[in-house]
Amino acid sequence: MRALLLLFVIALLPAQTLDQIASEELSRQHIPGLVMMAVKDGRVMYAKGFGVLSVEAGAPITPDALFRVGSTTKMMVATATLKLSERGKLRLDAPVGDYIAGLNASVARLTPHQILSHTSGLMDETKMYGSHDDEALERNVSSWKDDVFFTEPGKIYSYSNLGFVLAGRLIEVVNGKPFADSMEELVLQAARHEQHDLSPDHGDDLSDRSGAYCRRRGVASGSGSRGLLAGRVDVHLRQ
Repeated sequence: MRALLLLFVIALLPAQTLDQIASEELSRQHIPGLVMMAVKDGRVMYAKGFGVLSVEAGAPITPDALFRVGSTTKMMVATATLKLSERGKLRLDAPVGDYIAGLNASVARLTPHQILSHTSGLMDETKMYGSHDDEALERNVSSWKDDVFFTEPGKIYSYSNLGFVLAGRLIEVVNGKPFADSMEELVLQAARHEQHDLSPDHGDDLSDRSGAYCRRRGVASGSGSRGLLAGRVDVHLRQ
């Protein structure tokens, strides 16, 4: 309720006041950069960037900058998995080993349902480094041993990033295309996302995307957080 009230109040504020709020929040919360947007009846009434895309480079943020949405990507991975199930390409209660070859025997017995419901028993490990090419998921998942589990599958609920790494690999195998291409086809095009990037390797051109940071001792420090990069046009409600 408090958040809704805040959004309502912001909607009534003049642009000059919005500028002041954004600038103050950048300073107060040590945020490298942000984009503030106001939408009315499906139309963007106000959009402005504040701060920098990258602490290291110092390039200013524009309203069209892309930001990493982090684990919000998991909802889209789940959507893609369910779409493949609806099309009869996979069963949610079938072992993933029925679709993915070369897995550790224990990993192969997991089901998509266990993975998406965070009941797989997999550890919550997130490596923020390593290869970003189209073969990265295959190499990663194929290297797993029994030590990726901390408990038996189906025993308890426990949030796991590794589970969604496995789901990503399942999607690309079943759909017959690399993960980024599969997500584009199964989710992003259908949702009419116009401003996004899921490419595994962005190269050195970071001119339109925000760096990933986390706060350490009150200071923004670099983070290897991955996932979908989304822009302002994608996050407002469409009619």
